Amino acid sequence: MKSSHRISGIYDYRTIQHLNEHKINHFSFDLRPRSLNFIQEYRLLEILEKTQLGTVYLHFQNEKPYVVERLYNNCLKVFSGNILVEYSGHIDKELVIESKIPFLAHVENKELGKVYSNDLCQGHVFSYEFLKDLQMRGEFLNWVTSYYQIFNSKSFNLLQILNLDWDSDVFPTLFEYFDFDLISLPINNKIEVCYRNVDLNKVSTHLKTI
Repeated sequence: MKSSHRISGIYDYRTIQHLNEHKINHFSFDLRPRSLNFIQEYRLLEILEKTQLGTVYLHFQNEKPYVVERLYNNCLKVFSGNILVEYSGHIDKELVIESKIPFLAHVENKELGKVYSNDLCQGHVFSYEFLKDLQMRGEFLNWVTSYYQIFNSKSFNLLQILNLDWDSDVFPTLFEYFDFDLISLPINNKIEVCYRNVDLNKVSTHLKTI
């Protein structure tokens, strides 16, 4: 893979320091309260004050717009790198436009009419499990062809991120149709010693094989 890597679900600065040594500087923070990797705002700001470089992604799901705006603006005050909001779940188009915050939209539905894109949308995040399901149903080729027909030349300017697990067995044709900018890998039990305790040695070992 020629794509750069992003690590999602970051919850401690120690892990970021280790990833920097592997030249990884894309980090996604999970702000969905029900997520196992949920990070509280005060902790996020503490980490960003120490980090300063790279690109961070703030992952929200069905959150109230004023909460997103407040947290986004607080992050801008302490972090000098790039910040992108990342939405999964329902996206209120009117409120997104009103907030004027650049964002990424998760592609979670094969109905392409529901794939979000406007001038504020900087790109799409694809779940490998979603794309794999299309492949297994024999629907992937038609779906991806329709995707590029709808977005046409604009798709080449959109950031495309693939959410992949550490041990996913990727079907070969996927990379014939997508040239992902980032491969996003999660903090989960495959690289943890125990709950919310990252095993840095496992991270290094996995990164060598991806």
